[in-house]
Amino acid sequence: MRIGIDYRPVLTSRSGIGRYTRGVIDGLGRLMRAGECAETFRLYACHVKRLGSRCTAPPGPAFELRRGPVPARLVQGLGRLGYGAELHFGRVDLFHFTDFTYLPFRRTPHVLTLHDLSFAVEPAWHEAGAVAALTRVVERLVPAARLVLVHSEHTAAEAARVLSLDRARVRAAGAREQSRGKRVERRRDSWGHRGGRRRPVPWGIPCPPSPPGSR
Repeated sequence: MRIGIDYRPVLTSRSGIGRYTRGVIDGLGRLMRAGECAETFRLYACHVKRLGSRCTAPPGPAFELRRGPVPARLVQGLGRLGYGAELHFGRVDLFHFTDFTYLPFRRTPHVLTLHDLSFAVEPAWHEAGAVAALTRVVERLVPAARLVLVHSEHTAAEAARVLSLDRARVRAAGAREQSRGKRVERRRDSWGHRGGRRRPVPWGIPCPPSPPGSR
């Protein structure tokens, strides 16, 4: 089985979603070395002109770094004309969307990672344009996804509720992230952020403005 993975976050960010994607690929490499994984992987990096120092070597010969021949924006435009991303990226059996970035695959089944749903649950924390863009991507990808991956049981329950998903289609794949979120919650308490319903702050999203008089 050949699996495609959106590798672009690794090349554009050293933290947040980039670090998550790098961790996914490193974890797959460890499984392969342990003989627990027999798939091959194609890492998609079409929009990066120069791969640069952030593009560390994939963890083994089963990982193929694939640069598409055209920029991602052109792939999007051709998708509206009916040309799927398979034309540029090549055929895979399954594609993993690791970021809130849509690619117009036409015939390839997919899974995706939802890093958080703050744009849907707390839209006031985000700019209106960002909320609209993220909502469009989720509406395109979630209904047809074979599986939706999230970082915690909290986000899994939230995704099932907000997106009206069958809970069986949502998998919390980050017990470490969940425990880290609890540590952040306790740290927030120690900083004096009290009152109202508290919840772990998803990494990589903007914090809401402080209430008047809180500083």
